[in-house]
Amino acid sequence: MTPACGSPHPALDAVLLRGVHRARRRVTVAVALAVLTAGCASDPGGGSQATVQPAPTTSSTPSTEAAAAWERRDQLNTPRDDFGTVVVDDRIWVTGGMTGGRGNKLGTTEIFDPVTDNWTFGPPLPTARSSLTTVILDGVIYAMGGARADVPVLDIVEALDTETETWERLTPMSTGRYEHGSAVLDGKIYVIGGNAEDGDETSSVEIFDPATGQWSEGPSLSVARSALRVTVLDGKIYAAGGLNASGILDVVEVYDPAVGEWQLGPSLPEPILNFGLTAYDGEVHAIYHQYHFVLGPDDTEWRDEGSPPIIRHGIGLIELDGLLYAIGGCTEEPLVDVNTVQVWQG
Repeated sequence: MTPACGSPHPALDAVLLRGVHRARRRVTVAVALAVLTAGCASDPGGGSQATVQPAPTTSSTPSTEAAAAWERRDQLNTPRDDFGTVVVDDRIWVTGGMTGGRGNKLGTTEIFDPVTDNWTFGPPLPTARSSLTTVILDGVIYAMGGARADVPVLDIVEALDTETETWERLTPMSTGRYEHGSAVLDGKIYVIGGNAEDGDETSSVEIFDPATGQWSEGPSLSVARSALRVTVLDGKIYAAGGLNASGILDVVEVYDPAVGEWQLGPSLPEPILNFGLTAYDGEVHAIYHQYHFVLGPDDTEWRDEGSPPIIRHGIGLIELDGLLYAIGGCTEEPLVDVNTVQVWQG
């Protein structure tokens, strides 16, 4: 029998349930556990307070027209969700994550070459973990935070020189965190929100300067949250969705370095968490279960591009060569990690 999947760390179940119960009138236990914990078995084959809304009702029948816009690519070697995704020299690198019963932590790295349509294994992550984030800056992949089987919240920062393919341990973050967001802006790395070492959601932001190798405090989010996702568009950081004691969130905050603080952006059409978020073709794309939301830099509201062909969360979402890649993740019914890779072109 295929094992049931688990949370980022078994000890975190109580933390997750605590947040669920505090928001019980708005978010059902079943949805919160299924979505937030990214619990899946493995399928080797296949300024102002945020608005809190009822958890979305999912559909397992994407529209034919929307699904037809997607095409398959070579599958990951290992089904996984809650991993890091970056592009290096026209290839996609996925790192870490979890798979199988109780969220078995992954240290493997896989690299996709679009020319050969093939995934190969790369330098393994020294510290296997899920719920981490990765960014690429000057040919170096930075892997930050996450959850490990024996340590529920990590402050670890590891860096991979993609030329020499060697990892090294860097100065840890001031605050350990998992299910956070990260982004590169003006040559520095921003780590944003997440669950902190006390198990509560945090609004804190830390900034890493590779030139000095040190972390400094950044401007805090207006809304503390975990399971949010972050991307950069036109020199601004977008922090969207997530979860806190109030429930699942539709809040979007935008950081403009010229202003120096977070400002509320257009709310998501539905509250979502543990989803895919990236900049593609001059717009921000968010994919979660049956939703594919898009926001342009001057838009006042998100539009819906229709349901992807596979309903899943915990995916890697990234642009490469004019295509939007949706990688891995966990399906909703049943909860199964998948190795599916699909591309979309708007």
